[in-house]
Amino acid sequence: MQYYKATPVKILLIDDEESIRENIQGLLEIKDYEVQSAKHATDALNKLISFKPDLIVTDLMLPDFSGIELIEQIRRIDGFSEIPAIVITGNHKPEILRSSMTSGADDYLSKPFKANELYESITSQLHKKAVRKENVELIAELSK
Repeated sequence: MQYYKATPVKILLIDDEESIRENIQGLLEIKDYEVQSAKHATDALNKLISFKPDLIVTDLMLPDFSGIELIEQIRRIDGFSEIPAIVITGNHKPEILRSSMTSGADDYLSKPFKANELYESITSQLHKKAVRKENVELIAELSK
């Protein structure tokens, strides 16, 4: 389900495990999302500006730096401060999941997860992004 664009929703997917990355990319493409993938954070940062994703799905543990550090860096780039980010992790410790959320992730999924969990998270984050955008536009209009 696409909330706010007539063009396909763009998702940047980052995971260092090729089989997981390919499986998730396949799940996303089934739903007609436009997907670019990266195997590490540096590669994701290189793709970010030209691809201009609507949403990021990143593994927590990446070879060069963590998914949370990646999200923090992306949000410091002009025009990407509000991009929704979903962290996926095989670490099921509550403190890790909680720290992911307090450090900037908008949602998290524990591996292994079901396709519907991924779709629901993406739909929810895109909806929240659309509502935030509408609110900003409404406030700007009311300020005039």
